[in-house]
Amino acid sequence: GRVNPNLGRPYVVGMGSRGFAHGETGDTRFTAYAELDVKKFWASPKADWLGTHTITMLLSDSFDETRSASSFGLATAQTPYLYGSGSQTDRLNGNGARLTTVSYLGGSLANRTDAQGAGINGLRVQYPGLSAPVGAGSFIMHNQTAAGTFNPVKLAVTDEDAALSQLASVANLSRTEIQSQAFVLQSKMLKKHLIGTLGWRRDEITSYNAPTPTRAPTNNLLLHSLSLPTVPTQNDAGETLTWSGVAHLPQKLVKRLPGAPSLSLHAGFSENFAPVGSRMDPSGVRLAPPGGNTREMGFTLGLLNDQLLLRANWYETVQNNVTVDIGTSANAIVFDYVRVINSTVAGFNSGLSPFNIGASGLAVPPTSLLQAYDFRQAADGTATMGSRPDIVNTTDYTSEGTELELFFQPIANWSFVLNAVRQEAVRNNSASALYQLWAVDKMANGQTLQESWLGPVARTIRPTSVSFLDIFAQTDIDNALSGFRAGDGSQARELRKWRFNFVTNYLFPVNSKLRGWAIGGAYRWQDRVAIGYANTSASNGKRVVDISHPYYGPAEDKIDAWLSYKRKIFREKIDWKIQLNVRDIMDQRDLIPVQTQPTGEVAVYRIREGRTWELTSTFTF
Repeated sequence: GRVNPNLGRPYVVGMGSRGFAHGETGDTRFTAYAELDVKKFWASPKADWLGTHTITMLLSDSFDETRSASSFGLATAQTPYLYGSGSQTDRLNGNGARLTTVSYLGGSLANRTDAQGAGINGLRVQYPGLSAPVGAGSFIMHNQTAAGTFNPVKLAVTDEDAALSQLASVANLSRTEIQSQAFVLQSKMLKKHLIGTLGWRRDEITSYNAPTPTRAPTNNLLLHSLSLPTVPTQNDAGETLTWSGVAHLPQKLVKRLPGAPSLSLHAGFSENFAPVGSRMDPSGVRLAPPGGNTREMGFTLGLLNDQLLLRANWYETVQNNVTVDIGTSANAIVFDYVRVINSTVAGFNSGLSPFNIGASGLAVPPTSLLQAYDFRQAADGTATMGSRPDIVNTTDYTSEGTELELFFQPIANWSFVLNAVRQEAVRNNSASALYQLWAVDKMANGQTLQESWLGPVARTIRPTSVSFLDIFAQTDIDNALSGFRAGDGSQARELRKWRFNFVTNYLFPVNSKLRGWAIGGAYRWQDRVAIGYANTSASNGKRVVDISHPYYGPAEDKIDAWLSYKRKIFREKIDWKIQLNVRDIMDQRDLIPVQTQPTGEVAVYRIREGRTWELTSTFTF
């Protein structure tokens, strides 16, 4: 042998990935409107009661097409493969062809007791960045066979940037087309004491997702075979209805009262539909697009000739089928199953066949789920899976709140505004399809995946050489799923319940030396928010999230101020305004906790932004 010249040198190891993404979008839109003023066709005082009506129509056609591919940083397609046993395991999923880069960070630390003063900066793996494939012999890998023979293997190495088509491991092509039609009617009737709006909209979304392209013998994806299907992957359409109305109390009914009060009542209803493209739940059911509705009602009361205005509004919003990240997905189930199979091929689960994992008594994921993730097994038993970002978890939200705003203008050029918002939200049906798959549906062995993968059999099966399946299932799947669903049906404490804002602005009189200048300020406050939860023991002995014991982050407040100047320029044809805003005058730079451990100790802080200055110049003409 020979002396290792790099003995004691610190290093980082990485495999890396590279790729590209290309997108193309287009939009065609046609808008038309018509106005009907009854007074123009009927010369009668009663025409004011029928008022004016404006109709607006919209036709829109848009598309969004995206193509992407990615692969390893450096790789070799050369045989023999890097594993002397000849196993297909890493050859099939690409890792056998994937080269690891070792980046040394400095000189040897072998004689040091610590790393202080070593000057290690920027822990980032660096790649050679080859401009073209390099011939055999430029890189040497030492391949030790199962028999123990130590053989140097000279490799031809390809850089991802030089030959993406030779190394691509992930490739996607999708196209989304949206066709929309809309109609809006706005009417002002009863001498403008009643104002109403009625809207209708229809959106149709058509999605095309290219199937997984053909694979070469070395398992890389052939990008030229990536093409969109002629039949849509998904076609959804939704219609939404919106209406609102405002009724003003006629002034002649109240003009004799002190202060000439005014009163307006308002109410509204709106539906929404979000065309988000193709989505599926873990059971293979195509999901309807997110949608919901909002109802609101309230009033505006004016006193002292509208120098004092009070506005109140109550609302309720329902949102269904909203995509949500709960920290796990069906992907984790398939991924852990693939790891069990490949670990069995590697010999870590003695006596178990990679083709019949269920013989151990372990519940096997349903075939439909495995097919959805493009699960495959090679002749030697090794397994691979694909990526399915369109398989998602969803939840439903119901939120309600009260909005109060008080406006006071004691003199013509000085105003005050105080508003307060109280809001609450309840979440339901979170990840219901994943929960059904994990904890309700019985597999072929008569158990649910949850019962089996957290049970005694799972404590004997290794997905890796160092740990057992029950540990992975608990951390990768069960904790996140049960913890998130524990919050269903209760108030969302992650939402700040109260917010207050106080704003004042003073405009200097036109007859003063400071004409055109204005000065203002604001105080803003928002309630505390939950940043973590304690753990508790469930009836089955598992540790789960205890949503009844949240840990809260502090309430936050800040003070802002601004100074502005406005005047007409260019022969009074253009209004020019320059304004300086100073946000968070107190320059609070303390650390704000944003996440805690189950013990209540803060795990993550964020740095408050602190004081900021902003100067804007606006021209209006």
